[in-house]
Amino acid sequence: DEQNRIEVIHLHKWAFDQLRARGIRAQILSDRDRSALMKQALSETTPSGTRPAEDMPLAFFLEEWTRVVQAQGVTDKRDYFKASRRGRGTPVGRRQRAQIWKVFARYQSIKDARGAMEWADIVRGTRQLLEQDPSLSGYAAVLADEIQDFSREDLQLLRAMVPAGPCDLFLV
Repeated sequence: DEQNRIEVIHLHKWAFDQLRARGIRAQILSDRDRSALMKQALSETTPSGTRPAEDMPLAFFLEEWTRVVQAQGVTDKRDYFKASRRGRGTPVGRRQRAQIWKVFARYQSIKDARGAMEWADIVRGTRQLLEQDPSLSGYAAVLADEIQDFSREDLQLLRAMVPAGPCDLFLV
């Protein structure tokens, strides 16, 4: 009986399935799609004949999005201004952050219009659902392996999957 109550599944697949079960459909963006959409957002937010956000390359925007915005769950300009950029190498001031955020806001609106998500969006969306209604999970405990590869969002989802208590999370 106990073995029948154990589920072994990849966290991202579990999160994706949770959203699908609630009628939320999403196309997962490939790296190529992300690059194309970010390039589109950059071109649409940079007036013709001007320097694109201080001449920062597309790779800067993709990395900033992944390592700062998605990694810290940033959802608006105010939070982006406060977000830590430690280890990013390229310093940016408030004016530059405002320009960069315009690109990110456009990128997000393009994703939304296409019904596209990144894995961080899937994980965050699932976590938010569980925080609104903890009974949706149905787990008494979670064992997670290889957590050195987990993002902050992944770890927050694990916490939301089970009610806090003794022996609720086992992290390897």
